Amino acid sequence: MAYSRILSTVLVVAYLATAVQAAPAAANTDNVYGATIAVDGGLLVALFNQRAATGLPANMFDVLGGGAKPESVTEALITSYGIPAGLNLTYSIKSKAVEGNDCKTGGNVWDKASRASATPKDKDWASYLTGDLAGKYGALSAANNLKKLRVIDPTYQVSDLKGLSLHVSDATGAFTACSNLVSMSVGDVSAAAASMPVTVVIPNTKGAGELMLQFMEIPTDGAPDAVFAPVGNPTPRPAKVVRTTVTAINFPSNATYKYHIHESAITGTNCSTALDHWDPLKANPRTRGGVTTDYKPTPGNWSTYELGDLSGKYGSIGNGTITAPAANLLSKQQQQTSINGVQVSVSTFVVADPALTKLADFINLSVVLHDSTSARVGCSNIYAPSAVSSLPAVAASGSVPNVNVADALVGAGPNGSNSGTSAPAGASSAAAPSLSASSVAVAVVAALAMAAAGF
Repeated sequence: MAYSRILSTVLVVAYLATAVQAAPAAANTDNVYGATIAVDGGLLVALFNQRAATGLPANMFDVLGGGAKPESVTEALITSYGIPAGLNLTYSIKSKAVEGNDCKTGGNVWDKASRASATPKDKDWASYLTGDLAGKYGALSAANNLKKLRVIDPTYQVSDLKGLSLHVSDATGAFTACSNLVSMSVGDVSAAAASMPVTVVIPNTKGAGELMLQFMEIPTDGAPDAVFAPVGNPTPRPAKVVRTTVTAINFPSNATYKYHIHESAITGTNCSTALDHWDPLKANPRTRGGVTTDYKPTPGNWSTYELGDLSGKYGSIGNGTITAPAANLLSKQQQQTSINGVQVSVSTFVVADPALTKLADFINLSVVLHDSTSARVGCSNIYAPSAVSSLPAVAASGSVPNVNVADALVGAGPNGSNSGTSAPAGASSAAAPSLSASSVAVAVVAALAMAAAGF
């Protein structure tokens, strides 16, 4: 349950933060609804955001079958985690709220026109029961896992969803799960987005292991002077420092890995395009006409380190050790957990880094994972937490015209399979990281460590 809560929170906030910025909702207290449903060890997340119809392409309304164009439309996001391969699920909105855990109390598939049945015609959504989401958007399968389908649906408004429920079932009807659709406050979600950590996931492409880094600015009120000792106890002290949570998942215990922020975003999947370590203060002699072999920082004196030399300051992973001073090490945990019957080793530690004071300094750069030979074995770009591009887009199926796929309209970001547009200004064209099942599941470990970590 905790894993599902962490994942759904991340998806809700990341999606809504961008959706609200891109298309402010109409003046309606019920302009965002959502539901999360546990599905055979996985999770379905469905979110519905109201947006004005003004300015949308005219052919986006062809699915109305000639019906009148509404003043507002629904932007639906459907995504999932952990749906088993070979399982095709239908999902629909039903006409009543569920009582207790009895999905049968949800009634029949909801229809705005109160029809009991319908004869669907391809890409004519007016011919479908309104709540037949799988019919209109396509069935749910493992192909949707940790990918997003964002659809503009003009056949209903978000305010229609009050008192309804979302249901999932397999083709035989033997499996059924459900959840009531609940109203969400855009203001509250946007505020949460502002306080979300920047999360970067770097898989080891040459072996076992996956690294997750989470960066977050925290105020220094109440921080002991020792926290600033690694940078010489500056006066005045910075108002904020960056709290870095390092989560190493399933790395071999007989190998050492280092990780650094690099000075450029990655193009494609080529880690060499990250260029050198991020070193704006020129701590490495190579930036001053010398050579990197002369880079010999003093342990404990972070002013002698490249700002991006995270493992140098904090400690390497695998069989490495934590080297951050005690005052800067806010939390550490080691845990063995089981995900779908597979044992997973998770090591997490949290560091207050007084050498980093603003996330904006390294947003849109990248993180590179190095093995013991210094070879680059993994890399990912650093995106702001509100970027929907952190989830790649899934190709539309079912009865969805391409024009009604929101990512085709607004751009799916660097890895959007439905987008012919470029990435937003300042972003890289590199593929955004596709979170693995293990990294999502153990995000709860990092979240708990962060919650416990503070001055």
